[in-house]
Amino acid sequence: MLGLSDLVAGRVTASRLRRRRANGQTTTPTPIGATTKRTTHKVADPTGGVHPVLMADERLQQLRRAWDGGDREALVRLLRARMRAGELSEERVLLAAWLESRAASVLFSDLPLPESKLQRLHVAAGLGRLGSVRIGLAAVRARTLTELAAPAWLAAEAWAASPCDALKADFDSAHAEALAADTTGVYKVGVGAVVGLVSSTAWKREISEAIEHQIRREVAEELYQSRHTTNTHPAQLDFVRRIQRQCELRLYARVREEVLPWALGLRDPLAEQVAARPSTE
Repeated sequence: MLGLSDLVAGRVTASRLRRRRANGQTTTPTPIGATTKRTTHKVADPTGGVHPVLMADERLQQLRRAWDGGDREALVRLLRARMRAGELSEERVLLAAWLESRAASVLFSDLPLPESKLQRLHVAAGLGRLGSVRIGLAAVRARTLTELAAPAWLAAEAWAASPCDALKADFDSAHAEALAADTTGVYKVGVGAVVGLVSSTAWKREISEAIEHQIRREVAEELYQSRHTTNTHPAQLDFVRRIQRQCELRLYARVREEVLPWALGLRDPLAEQVAARPSTE
């Protein structure tokens, strides 16, 4: 029986990742803002045959059209082809598998997915920093941003949508300013703990803490609204457990809706939100 610590550590799939690295295959996430389309101009081929790059492009386009047309099995073939072409990292597709993508799960059939969606979320959040930041942002998106937290939040979203040194510098500056002005500590333990994943060296531990903190927060809000207490009466304890279960499922669904399409390389809800913002220039 695998414990949560084993799953979070990724021990089940660590050997698979090591084998791919040994074979020279990258596991670095694809930059989110980058387009996956390649040039379609003709490439000279001294053999007179069809150039393999063009063949790969045409094959990927055919698979995407098949998927868009309703062929459910085409997504498995599309994911496999994009991984081979280097357009999707194994890390991202693995994250999709932990978030219950049927197509991604076919490529990682040995994953011992636990029944608990919360455990699956913890494992997915520990696979890579970029995925961790995106999961954290989606998990706490329901919060109302304060004037203090808003600049760092927006900067973290911009970096997660299109990671680069310039946007990382913008985030570091906004985050440092918010921490300096946070006289009550509310930012540091709240939104700051989530957006801080962008640059924290302890992001694997901190994302798990952030997920648990958000669930406790939502449970407390639900209990306050219902005016229930947590005395030892069995009926009340059952009510609290039911509320906690509901909050866990809602948070998981929120994360899955935003992160899964990106992990599969189909669309990027976060980048769409960032692009839709009014220009400040």
